[in-house]
Amino acid sequence: MLPTSPSCRGWVRLDINPLAISVMNFRDCVCTIFFFLDHLPYLLSRAFVPLDVAMFQALFLPIFSHAMVHSSALLLENRVALLLAPDEGGKTTALSLAPRGIPLSDDQNVLQIKDGKITVYPIPWTKPPYPGQSGPLGGMFLLEQGSEFKLAPVKPREVLSYLWGEHEYCSRMLPNPYRQKFFDILHMACNAVPCYRLTFAKDSLDWDAVDRAMNPA
Repeated sequence: MLPTSPSCRGWVRLDINPLAISVMNFRDCVCTIFFFLDHLPYLLSRAFVPLDVAMFQALFLPIFSHAMVHSSALLLENRVALLLAPDEGGKTTALSLAPRGIPLSDDQNVLQIKDGKITVYPIPWTKPPYPGQSGPLGGMFLLEQGSEFKLAPVKPREVLSYLWGEHEYCSRMLPNPYRQKFFDILHMACNAVPCYRLTFAKDSLDWDAVDRAMNPA
């Protein structure tokens, strides 16, 4: 989880937490992390160092028309279903119930905007890795856990509002021009594909219905 105590001034962002101090220079696209020596054995034992660096590097993605989104994703019939929920909200469970398709990542995925098209990629450190796998965004699904399967259309602004709130740390850390780019990527994604609220039981999810929802007649 990203820390929550950023200090912002111009193009440089400073983040201080109990384990490290991070300095992000958005003008030069440089991220420098200083780890406290007393905590280094703990950090190395938890593989915190590479993960922390990668998460902070992800903040630079909007500069290059990319955005990392807290989500799980399934490549299904050449379209990607992007499942949205907070931590412990059912993303991994929903992905595990898919009888077919290729899971990209169960926690973080990257949206790329290029030539007006939106492509979904897994993060490089996902487990298990599926190198080279990606696909066009097919639908956005707000997950809810319930007693039975339900799929209801929602307005794109509802999904956008959720995404903006879920990624508040990123929006606060980014300088104004890149905060706008981050918002524009999310806005374009929500308005480019069908959006739904998906309710499912912990042991049952109708992925055929999800597939049809991404390919409306």
